[in-house]
Amino acid sequence: MALEPHLTSMADDGKLHIVMVSWLVLGHMILYLELTKLIAQKGHKVSFVSTPRNIDRLPKLPPSLYYLLNFAKIPLPSTENLPENTDATSDLPYDKV
Repeated sequence: MALEPHLTSMADDGKLHIVMVSWLVLGHMILYLELTKLIAQKGHKVSFVSTPRNIDRLPKLPPSLYYLLNFAKIPLPSTENLPENTDATSDLPYDKV
């Protein structure tokens, strides 16, 4: 189940600030990044939230969108059932996914 984008504020000019939080699967993150770019192209601000390693894995964005995008890097806490530095399903062996 992927999390939905959340409206966080609306400026006086009617532009939105949207927070995008994707399921920690690279395929989902790529799709959310594409949606993020489409929203930013309409002039809205977007904050894309994920772990530092996941954000660093994402494709680079067009420079024309940088002023509308914020990448919020939030590290995941360690979990006893997951190997160290597991930030996405791609970090796990197939049998652990």
